[in-house]
Amino acid sequence: MQAPPKTILVVASEIEMRAVLRGWLERRGLSVQEASDLEAAMKAIFRYPNLAAVICDHRLSDGGAINFLHWLREQLFAVPFLLITGRPEEGQKRGRGFDVIETPITGAGLREALSRLVDVDLLEPGMERTVQAGTRKVAKQKRRKSIVA
Repeated sequence: MQAPPKTILVVASEIEMRAVLRGWLERRGLSVQEASDLEAAMKAIFRYPNLAAVICDHRLSDGGAINFLHWLREQLFAVPFLLITGRPEEGQKRGRGFDVIETPITGAGLREALSRLVDVDLLEPGMERTVQAGTRKVAKQKRRKSIVA
């Protein structure tokens, strides 16, 4: 029996960003829930307690993503958190269960960041695994095209 897909919560004020991330994640077999602000994100955390990760835009209409991260940790939620930011200095704050991806987001960058946080295999849709004999290495095609500006 196949396990249900892992669920990712995408938190972003801009509907376009949520739509692009949703499409990218769903094409890779993940389930996606969305929130447009901190209040909706907080409610979603309780509604979906088994989230694999949260992807949160730094710029939210009702507060910053870092406030949301602090709230999560105060509530003892250990869900992995991926911050989307245009501020390079935020990238220096990486830690256990917390990572940063800078805009513009590329598929390769998002795949790498999520792979550091969550045990998922994010191959491109339509790509097949190529396992090298004896090494068990998986070859993956890399793209550098921006998925979200």
